[in-house]
Amino acid sequence: MLTSPNVRPVRLEYATPSELLAALALAEDRELELDEHPDLRDSEWVLVRIAAGPAHTAVAAQAVERDSAFSLRFEHRDWRELEQFASLGSPSAAPGRIERATTPLAEGCCPVLVVADPELQPVLRAMVGACGFAVLTAASAEEAFDCLREHPVDLLVVEQNLPGMSACEFCNRLRRERRVSRPVLMLAPHQFAASGNEPSCVAADDYVLEPVRASELSARMLGLLARARLPSNGSGMEARF
Repeated sequence: MLTSPNVRPVRLEYATPSELLAALALAEDRELELDEHPDLRDSEWVLVRIAAGPAHTAVAAQAVERDSAFSLRFEHRDWRELEQFASLGSPSAAPGRIERATTPLAEGCCPVLVVADPELQPVLRAMVGACGFAVLTAASAEEAFDCLREHPVDLLVVEQNLPGMSACEFCNRLRRERRVSRPVLMLAPHQFAASGNEPSCVAADDYVLEPVRASELSARMLGLLARARLPSNGSGMEARF
């Protein structure tokens, strides 16, 4: 079971993928209503675990409160993930997939490599560590490659503006050389929020806009790890959440 002290899980269950697809079609503003919402707070980031028959997936969402009723609001990319999951009965194929988790660096902790400017590393290390992950750091793509030769990891968190080799080139080279098939979470500059554009690095599996919020970071890391652990045969069964 993938958990974090910073993010609460919310479970949604549907009898079939078709039932979920119908719920998505009827939803407004990319929101799904919650029948039960123990102790949720407005704007709180949560990890949504969705079961549709035997199939499972997990995505990040924000809780929204209106007149003491709660719903879950999904970002565009997460809504698309749900639509594809409901249509196919399995999560979308991601470049990063974990067929078997690595040996934890600490008991019960998934090892995560944070690739970022040294000035940001203490903050990111604290955020990722507070989520319950074991943290390794690298200051550049070149240093990250060296680190990966010594330490297999389950997830990479990569700042987009790296010195030397760009983050996108780094991710593409990771995929091309098959040095690592782990999921990659990109930290994207805040101007993407203002422009309405999404980061264009196709080798990254998801992204978080800067300034980074610890709760969203944790929810998205857990979502990526949960989806990466789903069977590659597309059945979506026996997911290790």
